[in-house]
Amino acid sequence: MKNGPISTEVVETADRCTLGVHLDLEALCLAQVVHGGLVEWTRVPYPNGLRPGAQGFAAFLKETVNEFYPLHRRATIWA
Repeated sequence: MKNGPISTEVVETADRCTLGVHLDLEALCLAQVVHGGLVEWTRVPYPNGLRPGAQGFAAFLKETVNEFYPLHRRATIWA
């Protein structure tokens, strides 16, 4: 399990994973779960002046999720 900088490592599995997304007050929290077990997680502070709902937040969210789990299009998203 990792925490901290976003990893570009992808856990290779034939099973689809669940990607948890939580918009905290000060950071974006992401978790990768396979078969009910936590594989990896991270907490990414929002850039200065950027909060959910602000212009540019969607691009930040998309970029951060893509860096954390490049196969996110194959994952079930849980928020």
